[in-house]
Amino acid sequence: MSNITVNVAGLTFRNPFLPAAGILGSTPSSLKRLEREGAGGLVTKSLSLHPRAGYKGPVIVEVECGFINAIGLANPGVTKFREWLTEYKFEIPLIASIYGYTASDFSEATNILADIVDAYELNLSCPSVTEVSSLSEEREKIAEVVSQVTDSVDKPVFAKFSIEGLNIVEKAKAAERAGASGIVAINTIKAMEIDVSLAKPVLKNEIGGLSGPAIRPIALRSVYELYREVNIPIIGCGGISSLESAVKFLMAGASLLEIGSILAREKLNIFRKLTRELQFFLRESGYKNVSKLVGVAHGA
Repeated sequence: MSNITVNVAGLTFRNPFLPAAGILGSTPSSLKRLEREGAGGLVTKSLSLHPRAGYKGPVIVEVECGFINAIGLANPGVTKFREWLTEYKFEIPLIASIYGYTASDFSEATNILADIVDAYELNLSCPSVTEVSSLSEEREKIAEVVSQVTDSVDKPVFAKFSIEGLNIVEKAKAAERAGASGIVAINTIKAMEIDVSLAKPVLKNEIGGLSGPAIRPIALRSVYELYREVNIPIIGCGGISSLESAVKFLMAGASLLEIGSILAREKLNIFRKLTRELQFFLRESGYKNVSKLVGVAHGA
């Protein structure tokens, strides 16, 4: 049988399928459920140094091509989340998604979780919170955040970016130079929906982040370009909803995959389903393991 485990940044994932940040990762119990359902690794909801209430509703709307959300990064804060985590033990890598408004916010928050998580995903691109997304508009700001975190913690650090603003390849290169262990691509894209009967935006915040099938080709292109330009692993994210779409991301250069919107339409056993299908694909296609599939679309 083909080997389905994936080794990235010194961590061993039992399969390449992870939940995207914010998807059923708001409590340790929900993360434990994802582990039981077959996820290869875990990613928490984005956490900040201090609690944040987020935006008032409506905060999410389904559109024909996916979802638009403007939850506003609501979370209990890293200290409270750490208290919750101490009651649980996980058998697969646990990645804490972290955001902040300054580089010191990021480094302080990551340090609070240093002894209880396996890696960090730095959210530098939330489309509905300007103070966060602005951090990835300049190479210098990206480098400051990543370097402060990598200097203060001895765990893998992945930087997550959207395609908006500064070219994503330039963002990734800045993060790589600053010591990032990998890149997560892509975050949601700014979008909105209008209620015709009310003649007003559906979301209370008006603008939110689009996820789902609509952004898959954009995310795929981003992963493909990043694979050619950076020398650190890529975690693909954006509209992955089937084995075929997952394989496309792997072939484009992603080593791990985060799935999100599909979980609103599928049962949580989607992790096991995709893993079985990937094992079958690898065996039938002659690939000994997942790593042999990564980047093959780039040729020899």
